[in-house]
Amino acid sequence: MVCTLKASAAATFDKNKKKINIDASIDDETTTITIIGLNSESPSLVGNLGDKAAMIPIQGTLESQLYLIEKTLLGNVNIWTLLRDSNILILSKQYDMMGKPFGLLMMGDCLSGA
Repeated sequence: MVCTLKASAAATFDKNKKKINIDASIDDETTTITIIGLNSESPSLVGNLGDKAAMIPIQGTLESQLYLIEKTLLGNVNIWTLLRDSNILILSKQYDMMGKPFGLLMMGDCLSGA
C-alpha cells in the first residue's frame, strides 16, 4: 500500500518563554511511504529514503481501523492509524527533542483498495 502524507501540524514547547509553538501546513513536498505486508503479523514501512522499519499491528475496535506501532532507532514510538473505509493514514509522533517537548501529526491518503 502506498500512502502520501500531505498535511502536517507540529507543536514544540519553549520552556524559557513557557509557550507552545504550533506550525500547520499543507505540504508542497509530500511524504510518500509504502506499507509492506499490511495484513501480516509483521508489516513494515518503507520511507522516502528507502529506510525500512518494522511495525507492530494492533486491530482497532472496528475492522476498518488498524494501528501500527513503530519503534524508531532512537527509542521513540510513532503511531500510524489506518482508516480503511476512507483510505486515510494518520501519523502521530511525540517525544523529547533535545530537551524540548515535540509533537507531530501528519495526514494523507492511500491508494484505493487498501
